[in-house]
Amino acid sequence: MANNSNNTSSSAQAANYTPIIPVTSLSTYLFCKRKLFLEKVLKIYVPVKEAAILGSIRHYCYEKINKIEETLVKSIHPGETLEQIESRYNAIYSNILKQTLIENKYNLKRFNLGLVDQHNKIFHLLKNESKIRTKNIFNFIKEKNIYGQGLWDNFTPKIQSEVNITSNTLGMRGIIDQVEIYPHTVIPVEFKTGKIPDTGIWPNHRIQVSAYMLLLEYYHNQPISKGYVYYLDTLDKRQIISNPFLKDEVLALRDKVIETITGKELPDFIDNKNKCNACDLKEKCHNKEFIDQRMQETLAAKILTTS
Repeated sequence: MANNSNNTSSSAQAANYTPIIPVTSLSTYLFCKRKLFLEKVLKIYVPVKEAAILGSIRHYCYEKINKIEETLVKSIHPGETLEQIESRYNAIYSNILKQTLIENKYNLKRFNLGLVDQHNKIFHLLKNESKIRTKNIFNFIKEKNIYGQGLWDNFTPKIQSEVNITSNTLGMRGIIDQVEIYPHTVIPVEFKTGKIPDTGIWPNHRIQVSAYMLLLEYYHNQPISKGYVYYLDTLDKRQIISNPFLKDEVLALRDKVIETITGKELPDFIDNKNKCNACDLKEKCHNKEFIDQRMQETLAAKILTTS
């Protein structure tokens, strides 16, 4: 899937949707609009946490897996059993994980995380992915009895990772973790780690995937009916069904984000101790002297830029 940018000739429309915001800012706003202001307006650095490093490693692995999918599918030959195909997939996935861990060894070392331990913890996720993919391919071969290039050309869904998409019309941009491509539609899938709700989907995850569905609709000029959040720690894939109310909710939230990051007023603290305690910017956020100085510097910079 190629990157997309929906240009509009209307200068009024362009003004209405400037700046083009990242979809992740919608999630940040839902968590705390003051945090969004600190990050996007005051440019306060968010420290990297252990969970973020491990989450990135999982993302990188899935991206590499998707990139070699065509080669693996075309390598399957007549007479090969499901167990043989899955074994080959597992071996390749293990090598991908090892390579990714080595590439991130310095980040892992910062948090005293060993390569072997992390390989053992993450590999069970990749083995499950291998089982799902090889079963789908094996069943498709049994039904169609085709191999090689013909198998790849006809097999669905094909999967693309890290799909970068922008719409000037919507005023949003994002990088979708994974897009499943079917003959007549596409489905966005967002990978998430950490605690999951007992039922349903966390509100910020629901909004994020809904925004991706909306972006894909503009790109393909056709309705996108659903998307998924894939909670990697529990291998739980949960569905989101598109509807007009959800689309309106995304667009209204987009407008609030734009209003926040283009404004000059620092949002007040939220009344949620749990969110504050979990926030990486808690100490700086509550440091009045630091925030006041940063506000003065930012406001002065804006004045100089526009003068």
